[in-house]
Amino acid sequence: MSDARRGAAYEFGRRFMGWFLAAEIIRWFTRRALPVLLIIVSLAVAVWFAVRTAAWWMPRILALAAIAGGLAVLIRLAYRYRWELRASLPWTAVAAAVVAMAGLLSAAVWWLR
Repeated sequence: MSDARRGAAYEFGRRFMGWFLAAEIIRWFTRRALPVLLIIVSLAVAVWFAVRTAAWWMPRILALAAIAGGLAVLIRLAYRYRWELRASLPWTAVAAAVVAMAGLLSAAVWWLR
């Protein structure tokens, strides 16, 4: 087939094929590679910041984990022995213990701020 019969569309495509290819490469990069790169960079920044500030937050996280573990143990024990607690302890003693525990935990959270 000679060039005279191919038409204007063929000639347009032949001349601008490089530009079309560049546009497709940019579109592929922005849809596929750029989000992955942004996620990797944000994770790297988060890890870097966490390591740089670990001396501040690590003791607090460990203390909060200890408080949460202690609360879990206390709740489990209270649930397990709820009938014995109801039968043997006076109501004011239970209320005082709950208020003391709330005060202790509030002081711990206040210290962790």
